[in-house]
Amino acid sequence: MISKKYLILASGLFFFVCAAGHAIASQDVSNLDASVGVNPVFTISANPPTLNFGNVDPGITTEPKDLYVVCVTNNNMPWSVSINITSELTSGTATISNDNFNWWGWATGSGTWNPGTGNLSTTPFAFYQAGGQDYITNPNVELHLTFNIDIPQNQAAGTYSTTLILTMTE
Repeated sequence: MISKKYLILASGLFFFVCAAGHAIASQDVSNLDASVGVNPVFTISANPPTLNFGNVDPGITTEPKDLYVVCVTNNNMPWSVSINITSELTSGTATISNDNFNWWGWATGSGTWNPGTGNLSTTPFAFYQAGGQDYITNPNVELHLTFNIDIPQNQAAGTYSTTLILTMTE
């Protein structure tokens, strides 16, 4: 005959096993990948959009005009900025030599500034080579350019113009 003690022990063990079975919940795991695509950014912008030196007399150097250029990229690659003009300053058939169109400047980035001759040319000239810290611009790299024009003493009257080109290249 089973003693009462064993019966209570067996009942308690049965209750414990049943209760433990209910306490252990079923579990299933599903793993998901999460992703996001970051769009490439590679831009150059200049302010102001035009350089107007006003009207001056022959034999005068124009007042300096400032141009602020902002370069933005997140491509993590080397890049540079070059400058050139499409032609000499022209008014009809009269021209002002490129040797008289002067520029200089500085940059906020970690790269190398190459001042060149200080005169504009129709041939693109790479004046800023980004440093490693500029490969992802945060903050943006700012190029501060200043221009003036030496007007020759014997220059014919007219409104002279050309197009300035700034090119950012990876």
